[in-house]
Amino acid sequence: TAAHATLEQPTEIIRLKGQARMWDETGSTSADEIQLDQKTGAMLASGNVNSVRMPDKQQSSGGMLSPSEPLNARAATMATANRNQRIRYDGGALLWQGNSRLRATTSSASTTKGR
Repeated sequence: TAAHATLEQPTEIIRLKGQARMWDETGSTSADEIQLDQKTGAMLASGNVNSVRMPDKQQSSGGMLSPSEPLNARAATMATANRNQRIRYDGGALLWQGNSRLRATTSSASTTKGR
């Protein structure tokens, strides 16, 4: 959803502007602007980014992240790659899960299926 949306057919780029929000079964992202590359699945969100990533059911416990709680984040920008397996937050990044918090100028989160 967004106040304004465009599809650039030749490049398969979708741009959402103004209260942009995208979601699927893996989570949701809201920002001032979201750009989605349909060819690669890469996404760039900018301006007041808020995201929620649901736990990866295939992730085993024992890592820093809990496999049973969503990962929340806020930042100035968010970029995803590798079908959301790599997520980078820039600009006053704040990630949290339960009582655990991580604050940084830049923060990356990545998941590997089967881990």
